[in-house]
Amino acid sequence: MELESISIVMPNYNSATALPESLGSLLWQTYPIREIIIVDNNSTDNSLKIIERFRRESKRFPIRILRQKVNRGLIPSYSWGVQEATSQYVITMHSDSKLATEREIEKLIAPFQIDNTVVATYPIVWHPESIWQEYNFWQKLHFSRLVNVEDHGLNGKFDCYKKTVLLLVHEKLQQRFIDPNIAGGEDWD
Repeated sequence: MELESISIVMPNYNSATALPESLGSLLWQTYPIREIIIVDNNSTDNSLKIIERFRRESKRFPIRILRQKVNRGLIPSYSWGVQEATSQYVITMHSDSKLATEREIEKLIAPFQIDNTVVATYPIVWHPESIWQEYNFWQKLHFSRLVNVEDHGLNGKFDCYKKTVLLLVHEKLQQRFIDPNIAGGEDWD
């Protein structure tokens, strides 16, 4: 069976310290990537230079950069990127997420290949104590319940969706909330 390539949408705001590992972990994925769409939220660090370097050097897939004039946050960034995506399946990925193995996309897309009623998938996220120790105070507080625990659920960090369903849900959310930018915790929206 031929594998359908996927689009990856990655919002960015001042992620220069994390982008090399995040983008680097995508370069060695075995599953075919059609495109990476990075939505920059008016970054003030050198993250755009890093993205441009990856874009020039990438031989496996194109990297597109969409630039916001102001920092609009995750929800509008994901929305814009998903609308621009050209694949049937879209992965949303945080700019500070690093994929642990070369098969992470393959594992994420597998349920779609088995069952055509699947509309979204998510990974198991692991927060080892050694990494948690490096977090700042507020991150430690926020993630303290997850130290050395497997975390399951859609959270935007590295999830996959059927594009048509995601756009339909987004449209319904926009109709329901006056301001979709403040509809709730931005990672979960």
